[in-house]
Amino acid sequence: RGLQLETIWAVPLLFARCFDSATWSTPYTRFFAFQVEGPGAGTLLTLSTIATVGCVLLLVYLCWRAWRAGPASMAVVGLLSVAAACLLIVPNKTLSPQYLLWIGGALAATAATAPAERTLPRLSVLLLVTCALTQVIYPVGYGMLTGPHWSNAIGAALLAARNGLLIAITVIAVRRVLRLTPRAPA
Repeated sequence: RGLQLETIWAVPLLFARCFDSATWSTPYTRFFAFQVEGPGAGTLLTLSTIATVGCVLLLVYLCWRAWRAGPASMAVVGLLSVAAACLLIVPNKTLSPQYLLWIGGALAATAATAPAERTLPRLSVLLLVTCALTQVIYPVGYGMLTGPHWSNAIGAALLAARNGLLIAITVIAVRRVLRLTPRAPA
Protein backbone atom coordinates (compact mmCIF):
# COMPACT_ATOMS: atom_id res chain seq x y z
CA ARG A 1 0.00 0.00 0.00
CA GLY A 2 1.30 3.45 -0.86
CA LEU A 3 1.19 6.84 0.80
CA GLN A 4 -2.46 7.83 1.14
CA LEU A 5 -3.33 11.34 0.02
CA GLU A 6 -4.62 12.72 3.35
CA THR A 7 -1.69 11.70 5.58
CA ILE A 8 0.71 14.13 7.18
CA TRP A 9 3.44 12.54 5.07
CA ALA A 10 1.73 13.35 1.77
CA VAL A 11 1.54 17.10 2.38
CA PRO A 12 5.10 17.97 1.24
CA LEU A 13 4.57 16.06 -1.99
CA LEU A 14 1.20 17.71 -2.56
CA PHE A 15 2.86 21.12 -2.25
CA ALA A 16 5.61 19.98 -4.65
CA ARG A 17 2.88 18.82 -7.03
CA CYS A 18 1.57 22.40 -7.15
CA PHE A 19 4.72 23.30 -9.08
CA ASP A 20 5.09 20.13 -11.14
CA SER A 21 1.97 18.02 -11.55
CA ALA A 22 3.75 15.74 -14.04
CA THR A 23 6.31 14.55 -11.47
CA TRP A 24 3.89 13.75 -8.64
CA SER A 25 0.58 12.03 -9.28
CA THR A 26 -2.44 11.09 -7.17
CA PRO A 27 -3.87 7.88 -8.65
CA TYR A 28 -6.90 6.07 -7.31
CA THR A 29 -5.72 2.64 -6.18
CA ARG A 30 -7.10 -0.86 -5.77
CA PHE A 31 -7.41 -0.02 -2.05
CA PHE A 32 -10.21 2.43 -2.98
CA ALA A 33 -8.13 5.44 -1.97
CA PHE A 34 -6.00 8.10 -3.60
CA GLN A 35 -2.30 8.01 -2.93
CA VAL A 36 0.65 10.23 -3.81
CA GLU A 37 3.31 8.83 -6.09
CA GLY A 38 6.58 10.29 -7.26
CA PRO A 39 10.04 11.20 -5.96
CA GLY A 40 10.21 11.09 -2.18
CA ALA A 41 7.08 8.97 -1.69
CA GLY A 42 9.08 5.87 -0.77
CA THR A 43 11.19 7.78 1.73
CA LEU A 44 8.13 9.32 3.35
CA LEU A 45 6.48 5.90 3.46
CA THR A 46 9.51 4.56 5.34
CA LEU A 47 9.43 7.54 7.72
CA SER A 48 5.75 6.85 8.32
CA THR A 49 6.52 3.27 9.29
CA ILE A 50 9.29 4.38 11.67
CA ALA A 51 7.05 7.06 13.20
CA THR A 52 4.19 4.57 13.61
CA VAL A 53 6.45 2.15 15.47
CA GLY A 54 7.72 5.04 17.63
CA CYS A 55 4.18 6.14 18.44
CA VAL A 56 3.13 2.60 19.35
CA LEU A 57 6.13 2.43 21.71
CA LEU A 58 5.09 5.79 23.17
CA LEU A 59 1.58 4.44 23.67
CA VAL A 60 2.97 1.37 25.46
CA TYR A 61 5.00 3.70 27.69
CA LEU A 62 1.93 5.83 28.46
CA CYS A 63 -0.08 2.74 29.37
CA TRP A 64 2.75 1.42 31.57
CA ARG A 65 3.08 4.80 33.23
CA ALA A 66 -0.69 4.96 33.93
CA TRP A 67 -0.60 1.41 35.31
CA ARG A 68 2.40 2.20 37.51
CA ALA A 69 0.78 5.38 38.86
CA GLY A 70 -1.93 3.31 40.53
CA PRO A 71 -5.70 3.34 40.09
CA ALA A 72 -6.40 5.54 37.10
CA SER A 73 -8.93 8.34 37.18
CA MET A 74 -11.57 8.51 34.48
CA ALA A 75 -9.68 11.51 33.06
CA VAL A 76 -6.53 9.42 32.63
CA VAL A 77 -8.45 6.55 31.03
CA GLY A 78 -10.27 8.91 28.67
CA LEU A 79 -7.25 10.95 27.70
CA LEU A 80 -5.23 7.79 27.23
CA SER A 81 -7.94 6.65 24.81
CA VAL A 82 -7.75 9.96 22.93
CA ALA A 83 -3.95 9.70 22.84
CA ALA A 84 -4.16 6.08 21.65
CA ALA A 85 -6.45 6.98 18.77
CA CYS A 86 -4.22 9.88 17.77
CA LEU A 87 -0.97 7.94 18.10
CA LEU A 88 -2.34 5.25 15.80
CA ILE A 89 -3.83 7.66 13.24
CA VAL A 90 -1.43 10.58 12.90
CA PRO A 91 1.87 8.87 12.01
CA ASN A 92 0.28 6.22 9.77
CA LYS A 93 0.58 5.90 5.99
CA THR A 94 -3.22 5.91 5.73
CA LEU A 95 -5.69 8.50 6.97
CA SER A 96 -9.35 8.63 6.08
CA PRO A 97 -11.96 11.14 7.31
CA GLN A 98 -13.83 8.47 9.28
CA TYR A 99 -10.78 8.00 11.52
CA LEU A 100 -11.71 11.27 13.21
CA LEU A 101 -14.68 9.41 14.71
CA TRP A 102 -12.24 7.37 16.79
CA ILE A 103 -10.86 10.53 18.35
CA GLY A 104 -14.34 12.03 18.70
CA GLY A 105 -15.71 8.93 20.40
CA ALA A 106 -12.85 8.81 22.89
CA LEU A 107 -13.21 12.53 23.55
CA ALA A 108 -16.99 12.24 24.03
CA ALA A 109 -16.54 9.34 26.46
CA THR A 110 -13.99 11.40 28.38
CA ALA A 111 -16.38 14.32 28.56
CA ALA A 112 -19.14 12.02 29.86
CA THR A 113 -16.98 10.39 32.52
CA ALA A 114 -14.59 13.20 33.50
CA PRO A 115 -16.38 16.46 32.64
CA ALA A 116 -14.09 18.54 34.87
CA GLU A 117 -10.97 17.61 32.88
CA ARG A 118 -9.43 20.96 32.00
CA THR A 119 -8.18 20.03 28.52
CA LEU A 120 -11.63 18.99 27.25
CA PRO A 121 -12.73 22.42 25.98
CA ARG A 122 -9.51 22.96 24.04
CA LEU A 123 -9.46 19.43 22.62
CA SER A 124 -13.14 19.66 21.68
CA VAL A 125 -12.71 22.95 19.83
CA LEU A 126 -9.62 21.67 18.02
CA LEU A 127 -11.45 18.52 16.97
CA LEU A 128 -14.49 20.49 15.76
CA VAL A 129 -12.26 22.74 13.64
CA THR A 130 -10.42 19.64 12.38
CA CYS A 131 -13.74 18.08 11.38
CA ALA A 132 -14.88 21.28 9.66
CA LEU A 133 -11.67 21.43 7.63
CA THR A 134 -12.05 17.75 6.82
CA GLN A 135 -15.56 18.40 5.52
CA VAL A 136 -14.23 21.13 3.25
CA ILE A 137 -11.49 18.81 1.99
CA TYR A 138 -13.65 15.68 1.67
CA PRO A 139 -15.98 15.38 -0.05
CA VAL A 140 -16.46 19.02 -1.03
CA GLY A 141 -12.98 19.95 -2.24
CA TYR A 142 -11.26 16.65 -2.91
CA GLY A 143 -10.61 17.72 -6.48
CA MET A 144 -8.23 20.34 -5.06
CA LEU A 145 -6.01 17.42 -4.05
CA THR A 146 -6.60 14.90 -6.83
CA GLY A 147 -6.87 16.95 -10.01
CA PRO A 148 -4.00 18.89 -11.58
CA HIS A 149 -5.31 22.46 -11.54
CA TRP A 150 -4.88 25.88 -9.97
CA SER A 151 -6.57 24.95 -6.68
CA ASN A 152 -3.93 22.35 -5.69
CA ALA A 153 -2.17 24.87 -3.42
CA ILE A 154 -5.45 25.62 -1.62
CA GLY A 155 -6.13 21.92 -1.12
CA ALA A 156 -2.60 21.28 0.15
CA ALA A 157 -2.83 24.26 2.54
CA LEU A 158 -6.19 23.08 3.92
CA LEU A 159 -4.81 19.58 4.38
CA ALA A 160 -1.68 20.93 6.09
CA ALA A 161 -3.85 22.94 8.48
CA ARG A 162 -6.10 19.96 9.21
CA ASN A 163 -3.15 17.66 9.81
CA GLY A 164 -1.46 20.29 11.97
CA LEU A 165 -4.56 20.33 14.16
CA LEU A 166 -4.43 16.53 14.45
CA ILE A 167 -0.82 16.80 15.59
CA ALA A 168 -1.80 19.47 18.14
CA ILE A 169 -4.59 17.25 19.53
CA THR A 170 -2.10 14.40 19.83
CA VAL A 171 0.49 16.52 21.64
CA ILE A 172 -2.06 17.96 24.07
CA ALA A 173 -3.50 14.52 24.93
CA VAL A 174 -0.08 12.91 25.39
CA ARG A 175 1.24 15.79 27.52
CA ARG A 176 -1.85 15.71 29.71
CA VAL A 177 -1.56 11.95 30.27
CA LEU A 178 2.08 12.49 31.24
CA ARG A 179 1.06 15.21 33.73
CA LEU A 180 -1.72 13.11 35.23
CA THR A 181 0.52 10.06 35.69
CA PRO A 182 3.54 11.24 37.62
CA ARG A 183 6.50 8.94 37.95
CA ALA A 184 6.61 6.88 41.08
CA PRO A 185 9.08 8.26 43.63
CA ALA A 186 12.52 6.65 43.47
